[in-house]
Amino acid sequence: MEPLLEQSQRLVKMQHVKDGKELLCDTDDSGKTALMQATDVGDLDVVKVLLAQFPQAQLAKSVQWAATAAAAAAGAGRVPASVELDQAIMKADKWREVIEQMRSGQLQVGSRVPVTGTPAWATLEVLHGGFASGKLLAALRPEDTPNASYLTSEGAVRLAEQLITGKYRIKVPEHGALLVLVWLLQAGRLSEAQELLQTIEPFFDRVRFYPDASDAPLDTSPLISVGTVQDVVTVLDKLVLGESDITNKRVKASVLTANALQHWIPLKWRLADLFLETLECKHTPAFQVGADGKPLRDGRRHLFVHHAHCPKHTQHGCGWPLQRFSDDWHARAADVLAAYTEALATPHADLSKGKLRPGSSLDVMLTCLRTCVEKGHERLTGMQVGRLRATLAGLAARSGAPRSEQHALFISAVATTAERSRLMPRAADFKATLTERLGGYDPERGVADVAPLLAPVRVRSIERPVPNGVARAISRAQLGTLPQLVERGHITSAESIASVIKPLVAEASSAALGGDPAARRLAYALRRAFYDRRSLLLTDLQSQVRLAELPWMAPLLQPQPQQPGRDNFKLKSPGQEAALVTLRTVTCTALSAFPHTILPNKLLQSLRELLQAAGMDDVPLTDELAADIFTGQFSRKFLVAARTAAALLHGTVYAAYYRLDDKFAALLNPAFTLQDFNSMCTSMGEKGDCSWLVRHGRVIERQQLLTTHNLATVFSTFAIGDRVDCATLAVKTWDWILRALERGDHMSGWKPRLQLSKDIAYAWRQLIFFLTRVSTRAEVDAVLLAMENLALSDAIKASKETRAHATTTFLEPLKHAVASVRHRACEPVLGWVADAQRSALRPRDP
Repeated sequence: MEPLLEQSQRLVKMQHVKDGKELLCDTDDSGKTALMQATDVGDLDVVKVLLAQFPQAQLAKSVQWAATAAAAAAGAGRVPASVELDQAIMKADKWREVIEQMRSGQLQVGSRVPVTGTPAWATLEVLHGGFASGKLLAALRPEDTPNASYLTSEGAVRLAEQLITGKYRIKVPEHGALLVLVWLLQAGRLSEAQELLQTIEPFFDRVRFYPDASDAPLDTSPLISVGTVQDVVTVLDKLVLGESDITNKRVKASVLTANALQHWIPLKWRLADLFLETLECKHTPAFQVGADGKPLRDGRRHLFVHHAHCPKHTQHGCGWPLQRFSDDWHARAADVLAAYTEALATPHADLSKGKLRPGSSLDVMLTCLRTCVEKGHERLTGMQVGRLRATLAGLAARSGAPRSEQHALFISAVATTAERSRLMPRAADFKATLTERLGGYDPERGVADVAPLLAPVRVRSIERPVPNGVARAISRAQLGTLPQLVERGHITSAESIASVIKPLVAEASSAALGGDPAARRLAYALRRAFYDRRSLLLTDLQSQVRLAELPWMAPLLQPQPQQPGRDNFKLKSPGQEAALVTLRTVTCTALSAFPHTILPNKLLQSLRELLQAAGMDDVPLTDELAADIFTGQFSRKFLVAARTAAALLHGTVYAAYYRLDDKFAALLNPAFTLQDFNSMCTSMGEKGDCSWLVRHGRVIERQQLLTTHNLATVFSTFAIGDRVDCATLAVKTWDWILRALERGDHMSGWKPRLQLSKDIAYAWRQLIFFLTRVSTRAEVDAVLLAMENLALSDAIKASKETRAHATTTFLEPLKHAVASVRHRACEPVLGWVADAQRSALRPRDP
């Protein structure tokens, strides 16, 4: 590992020279800030420097992690997990390749076509941060069948059969190209087929264009699930593998307990019984105890119980071992030593160091027994015999004297516990049955009815429940509608909605091909694969590759433009209606379940796909921009979204609270241009002294104030006002804010506090927007009263100071804005602020 670590450190210390200044590329976020503050170059140039720095930082982190893991494993006296090290080294190799390709010019970071000689439609492997590694995910491997073989009559028949039956799987969009070619030929669209073949044929030697075969038809059901059958199998495999991972604390404790019950405790009492046989008076050695129940000592020596009427009594007391031996004693002693050797050979016996440590009861008895067997008991010193006597007395005190009722109960309990531990079911015992149950399902889909999978499993003639980890994975694989998944608690964030609705979006977007089941299924599979593509890091307002740019997807898209002057929600085709219904369902579910969260970028991408399928391509949905690579310019869709918000919110509480009435009036002026909008956002965000990152963040947040970050667009265009209760959403958001304020009081790190402060400010902005959608003033007053009562409610575990902060910082200014529709009392709550005292969170006590 050392050479690789040294190499990464040299790469990280590369210096960039600009205008005579040496800029050291640090490897963390604070390094970015220092770098940006240390330079006077323009924002775009600094972004380029940061983009060059990022792969070096990732390489250093990967190698450092591997080195740290290896060092920790060596310190713990074990061999490091080869899988973990292999993954770390593989990741480091990928980042090293990225750096080398950037140096050679083969990789252009920030471009939508980053790899030289590769078309935009090619699916690339994308690493953390949106960096392309240069590897094609659909690359043709040496063991794959050549693409040209599917252009023969035999290959075409095989593809045609897959197309009709749906027995194929498309993991990467390129894998469906030849299926589309066959479909075009069957439909008689020869010119389009010829054009597609001419486009992809130059890449036949590099890219695989045919799908994987499958035994089951592709399921295009609109039901979705958080997990899949394959996820259940993965969890089961991890549990089985984890049971053999001795580095796991729980597994290690279980192994130690099992070894103790099955080997060391029985061996200890076999030793004790052997030595107790050698007592001459049959009085088990016992300590004298005081009033506190603890053994008495005379200096460093224990005081033993004296039996005055014992005929073998001596001045040193009873219970001295090694006084007499039976004829077969030494043979049985040798058997016990052999049992000890056998116990040492059991798996993980070396972990029981505590029971075998020098001076332990087991060590004292084994040492004496070995001497008796190998050299004779006469070779034992008086001190050794005394320690053996004390050991026997200690065992009797803890577990009862031999042949006593207390000792019999102890031995019985140990035997019962050992048998129970031996019979305790393991994940491996469940694997065969559960694998058989899961075998009839599509690995890439969920399960409609999970009851058969959760049924108890017979393990060693006993009905056992399915392990908790596997049961949770099975529950997450249950199919249902999006609202049902939210109700079950399987979806916990707006981001997770974006990850589970891909099948839903693909099915709705493919509904336009309802008259051709094979085409509809193929379009569904292609969309599913395309939605799994990771986004590239792009600069200069470039857009990600769109679905229509795939040469083999374009023939399946049947755009149906709206008729001029028609309402967006009238005269829709069945396919467009299906997409529109899905669009409304997804949006309403996201807002109702997580009203405090802005619509995340991944979810917005899915909404755009639905908008396209619904024939509403012109609806502007704006992404959340990253402040650290922001170049100071917004695209036209931000202006359109801001005008939509201005028309909806001009003269409302929202405009009054954030002081936007004059800005909204300017936006409604037809002469207002995109340049004017950029200048407006910049001037609003540059007030006060602040760092470059805060300045960028403030400009972006001002844009979000003007556009409401898609809320105005959603309510104006999607017509969901009658499907959501905005009064309830406002109160629900306020509940989240109060709990977040309380969490913030217990946070110590500045970075999580800043992130939480931003989240609270964004949630507060959404709350005020919901309040503007409440119909009457009486309902608004009812919402404010509910918010006030909630701030005082015992249901919120908040301190008196937090409640006071919530009232003075949030509630009172909002009430003033509602009452007078003029807000001049104090500054509004914002997320990106230069002064921590003005953040959404209460200032920490000094």
